[in-house]
Amino acid sequence: MIGNDIVDLANTSNWQRKGFLQKIFTFDEHKQIFRSQDPNTTVWQMWSMKEAAYKAISRTNRNIPFNPKLFLCKKNGNNATVTYLDKVLYIKSELTGDYVHSIACADPEYFNNITTYLLDYTLDYVKKFNSKKSSFKLKKDIEGIPYILDKRTGQSIPASISHHGRYLAVVYLLMLHIPNSGD
Repeated sequence: MIGNDIVDLANTSNWQRKGFLQKIFTFDEHKQIFRSQDPNTTVWQMWSMKEAAYKAISRTNRNIPFNPKLFLCKKNGNNATVTYLDKVLYIKSELTGDYVHSIACADPEYFNNITTYLLDYTLDYVKKFNSKKSSFKLKKDIEGIPYILDKRTGQSIPASISHHGRYLAVVYLLMLHIPNSGD
């Protein structure tokens, strides 16, 4: 399971408008936001965490509605967890002055095998990605779920795509060996 979300901080909504926080965040998350040194960045970090977790979970369960308040964030600096019902996802966020980018995955060990590719967002981003990665091809399956095709091996590699404002992020999970219970 992998998901990601990027937020262009120059292109955000007014989170201080009436009802926005109440619609998206729980009471405990409100406390995390207002106790932080930078509530604006924290709002968008937590939003991107929820979105990344939703994208990861929806890879295997296409029918879940996006109800942000059901995705519960617990921050610890740039690392965090998001819990949705009985599923816990691990989150790493990158915060810059320009964007917030969060990646969600089912196991914290997966972060060692995740590749992130940042591009300026354009409508032909698939073509640009594919021209820069000669052995990989960015594709979507019949349900619209992104993956990377390894042209050398024919292997399908889980991927996630996010774009907002000026930015696009493609993340993919290279797993050379997935242990099973007998390993």
